[in-house]
Amino acid sequence: MDMMNRNIFMAFILFPISSLLAQKDCNLPSRGWTPLPDLGTNKFNGFSGGLYSNGKNAPQGNYLTDAMAMAMNIVPLDTTGNPSANGTIILAGVGASNPRTEFEAFTSIAAVNSKVNPRIRMLNTCIGGQGVQKMNVSNDNYWISAFKMLDSMKLSAKQVQVVWIETDNTGNKDTGFPSAPTALVGDLKVLLQTLKLKFPNLKLCYLSARAYSGWAPPSGSGVGSGLLAPRDYFNGWAIKWLIDSAAQGASGFSYKGSGVKIPLPLYGSYNWTNGNQTRKDGFSLDCNTDVGGDGLHLSALGEQKIGQNIYNNFATDTTAKLWFLKSNTTSISNPAKNIFTVFPNPVKGDFKINSTDPAIRFFQVTVTNQLGQIVMNRQNVLSSESISVQSLKDGLYFVLISANGMYEQSTILKVAE
Repeated sequence: MDMMNRNIFMAFILFPISSLLAQKDCNLPSRGWTPLPDLGTNKFNGFSGGLYSNGKNAPQGNYLTDAMAMAMNIVPLDTTGNPSANGTIILAGVGASNPRTEFEAFTSIAAVNSKVNPRIRMLNTCIGGQGVQKMNVSNDNYWISAFKMLDSMKLSAKQVQVVWIETDNTGNKDTGFPSAPTALVGDLKVLLQTLKLKFPNLKLCYLSARAYSGWAPPSGSGVGSGLLAPRDYFNGWAIKWLIDSAAQGASGFSYKGSGVKIPLPLYGSYNWTNGNQTRKDGFSLDCNTDVGGDGLHLSALGEQKIGQNIYNNFATDTTAKLWFLKSNTTSISNPAKNIFTVFPNPVKGDFKINSTDPAIRFFQVTVTNQLGQIVMNRQNVLSSESISVQSLKDGLYFVLISANGMYEQSTILKVAE
């Protein structure tokens, strides 16, 4: 090979492959669809929006109660899966390439925030190119890699109690509605079942909806067909319907009791936007600055935006903040030991507090609503004293009980007529 041909050959080899593929097109028009949280009770092709059923953007009723109960039981565990004050709560990230960099950005944000529970360890198992269809094969390299990572961190699968997920079926070319999201619900169901088998103490899964991919050319970009628009939008619908299936107790979706099949699924961050359009909550993605050359992968700035989205969800979600943030959710002396009992619960008029420690005669009681607002603050409450909730509206409240500077415990209280 002469020198000229050799130089041409080397230039071709060193030239980024992505540059040989079709690039993003920021002028591609969006379909004008409405993000799920902005859609609310309005409908898309006959289906109501919202992240949860009935157009709501938060879990309701018994499903919220169950989720809160799960969250309250997330405590540090040792490598054998037993509660330990010096143990670990593993939050694992599951997904492919975009989720990997998004979870890394989230981890970096959480690492410098003093509000985050110091017992949490992040486990980023995301691998580029690994769609849900591969993760659903229990002996796939994806899981071999994940367990090697656990070993290298000297951690155990029994310490994984929470998983964050962002994924799609990269090989599914269906772009029909509702057929595409319905099929993905089935894929996600198998993934949750697989996760529960891999991580026996897994309690909660937070699923994030994919970001907008409508700037990726429909062909020649190197982006897998299963990731192209409009499947990006349908991804959020699949998560919504997955959660609905669990809340309704559909077959194979049992998350509690003796026949548990899956961890309880909840919505994580919703990352989809209608192109460059800003959502009602102020979130937006800019094609020029937040998205990479192929129209699918994110720039460093875009990764930080999504990472912040993920962090904000964990820091403010009613269920997540109980274990994600530094909070007095359990006994100081033993994080697995709940020594206080609130009864009756649900309560109509008054409740009392019982303690397993006979030496405790006085309690400090703080009651907050689901927005974190203090609605009652009582000092020096006698163990035999009744506490009235007649001024409170029906709903779920959080009761923080402390005593003797030794014990602090948070309990869910349901106020009902």
